[in-house]
Amino acid sequence: WAKQAGATRLSLNSSLGASRKGNFYLRTKAEAEDGVRALGYPSLTIVRPSLIDAERDVARPGEVAGLWVARALGPLVPRRYRPVTAQRIAQALLEGVLQGLPGEHLLESEQL
Repeated sequence: WAKQAGATRLSLNSSLGASRKGNFYLRTKAEAEDGVRALGYPSLTIVRPSLIDAERDVARPGEVAGLWVARALGPLVPRRYRPVTAQRIAQALLEGVLQGLPGEHLLESEQL
């Protein structure tokens, strides 16, 4: 609908490791990426964050444990796998739309 209304820019929040060969979650993320590519937006930004560091309304024990470990180990965790704040992800998504650079732009977690 947005493209039909004249939108020329799109940003998508995906996931680190998105792949058609991954588990169900990573496959669905890869399929979503392929789907937005097929829409043909002149400017497309795909953001692939690692674990999202944010407050949640619903407890997710795996995420809580992952965040705790990542925070405890700090700089020992490779940058690619460090948690990314929801604010930083939102900023990258918004910048992608506002800048509107032509082509596809893939931002991996370590670039956030």
